[in-house]
Amino acid sequence: MEKKYEHHLKGRWNVGESAEIITLIGKNISGNVNIDFHITATIEGKRPYYYKDKIEFSFTENMYFEEIMFNKRGIQKNLHAN
Repeated sequence: MEKKYEHHLKGRWNVGESAEIITLIGKNISGNVNIDFHITATIEGKRPYYYKDKIEFSFTENMYFEEIMFNKRGIQKNLHAN
């Protein structure tokens, strides 16, 4: 089963700053799961001259989920990155 999540992040960051995106995953996930990431970033500046460029990169992360259990207090999960 394939699901696609898309996030758009707009803002201003100085060199060295970072942004974080958190995506919730579905229920009943187990075994090896490949997660594909495709990232596009636009870099823009005005001094000393106008500059605009786009950086794109992609990678796949393989995750192994032993189990995900839901209880009254929240989520308990066992997760291992390969």
